[in-house]
Amino acid sequence: MSETAVWAWQPARRHPHTYPGACPDGSYVVVDDQVHPLGLARDGDLETAYAVVNRNRVPVKALLKERDLAPLGDRHVSLAYGANRNPGTLAIKMRDYGYANPAGLVLPVLKGATSGRDVVACGLSGQGYLYADLLPGDDEDDAAPVEAWFPLLDADQLVVMHDGEHVRDGLYTVASFPSRLDGFGARVDALGYAGNDPIFVSPELGEPIAYSTVRVEDRSLPAMDAVGMVDHVLNAGRLCARASRIAGVTTTRDIMAFMNERWWVRFRGEDQPDGRYDQLLGELSRVIAAHQRPHSAAATMAQRGRALGVHDAYHPGPGRSLGAQLERA
Repeated sequence: MSETAVWAWQPARRHPHTYPGACPDGSYVVVDDQVHPLGLARDGDLETAYAVVNRNRVPVKALLKERDLAPLGDRHVSLAYGANRNPGTLAIKMRDYGYANPAGLVLPVLKGATSGRDVVACGLSGQGYLYADLLPGDDEDDAAPVEAWFPLLDADQLVVMHDGEHVRDGLYTVASFPSRLDGFGARVDALGYAGNDPIFVSPELGEPIAYSTVRVEDRSLPAMDAVGMVDHVLNAGRLCARASRIAGVTTTRDIMAFMNERWWVRFRGEDQPDGRYDQLLGELSRVIAAHQRPHSAAATMAQRGRALGVHDAYHPGPGRSLGAQLERA
């Protein structure tokens, strides 16, 4: 990976057909509006983390210190298995949910893996796609490695990420996911998002649908991209012609773009009376709700003692920091 502009990585919040969105092959760090490769000079040693800036290795420790930002060891490990892997998504969430540090943005993201069965479609996002959930295995021993990225968040960034995932509103429950970071032998518990809504099960295939754009070892579920999933729901509900009439467009991708445009109008507070958006969301949501598992990922994580309450999610304490976890390992 070479250095790139952060907006070169299209966020699904603006480009719903790309969900969950592309991401670098390895670890990286967002520095203001740029994305730089991130590496370790010595495996297992957080102090040797460096960013590649103008082809030079710049210690991340120094990069954070010169801006008076939280060091790597004091940060919390967040799990990104879906859109939050994407640098553009991270940048747009920091912007739109109130991260305003005068020192600017430095957000390191480590690559690794978490455990689960697959990353699958859960419910409908008003932004125009089916948002993802991590489908747990039957038990923790049964789960396989799922490719993931791990944003290392300071206290303010953690609040922004939770707000962007509507944790207080009940869309997701924050849970502790057993994970491993590339370059570190120790297991860490990452703060990830478990959906409170049951996972969608295709009425035609009889199984959840995995995101084909997420790499999982030994995938056993049917997989599709974001456009294929919305098209699948439209066909399952016999809604193709109706959705096209409501949105005034013909293709599934354009239907997704219509929903995304209307979501942004509402998010910015510019909403004009237009019942088409709510009607379309309602039609699609009814199809999904009629074909969902009885048990949510959040309920599974709660049964395993891994779900956090809202207060603990927003204030996880220093014992959950990356440095504290590595010291205990």
